[in-house]
Amino acid sequence: MKAVTAQKTTTVFKNGTSLAVRLPKGYTLPIGRVTITKNANGNIELIPTKNGWPEDLMTRFMEPVEWEMPKKRKSTRPLSWP
Repeated sequence: MKAVTAQKTTTVFKNGTSLAVRLPKGYTLPIGRVTITKNANGNIELIPTKNGWPEDLMTRFMEPVEWEMPKKRKSTRPLSWP
């Protein structure tokens, strides 16, 4: 059995059709996927899993990008006035 280093009480709530647990300060997990296990005693453990994305993925989106405006096409329809 693993030693408990800290223990707090928190809230379990319903989010749509799923259950969610509010993690108190100091109990952080990286945003992403986790593996969840439940032992014979009913205790639940959350283990962060690597998602296979590069570590610097978010910084890649923060770099400035130069976008080109598409060229306007001339309309082939004649203008009609009422």
